[in-house]
Amino acid sequence: MTARVAEPYKNGHGPKPRTAQEHIDHNSSPVGGCLIWSGAVNKDGYGKAWFQGRSVSAHRLAFLAANGRWPDDLALHTCDTPACVNADHLYDGTPADNQRDRAERTGWDGVGRKPQTRCHRGHEYDGTKNKAGHNVCLVCLKARRSR
Repeated sequence: MTARVAEPYKNGHGPKPRTAQEHIDHNSSPVGGCLIWSGAVNKDGYGKAWFQGRSVSAHRLAFLAANGRWPDDLALHTCDTPACVNADHLYDGTPADNQRDRAERTGWDGVGRKPQTRCHRGHEYDGTKNKAGHNVCLVCLKARRSR
């Protein structure tokens, strides 16, 4: 009997992840106390992954990897970092829990937007702005320039 060889990624980097935990391990790195998703992210900064033939949120995938089940409703963050996939920072919650947490942590009143303090990868903004007056993440900028 021959051993099954894992298929390489299309770009040739290592074996294709199969389990939820393999996805998390392959596509994240520690930043501060968080484990930041380094794969694709949506417009709100939440990680996206392709798992078992469908697109899923990376933090929900991390919840599955840690708990052996999908969250009942929402996987909520205790760290307020959308790209974080650290299972210790996630808990099973409801939309009502999400709104209450948001109001308690940010003072959000449901009408306006609070200023962003972190980039979509979870790095803290240092006050640097571009010509249009938008926040610039120097960590991400340096990473893009070094490629």
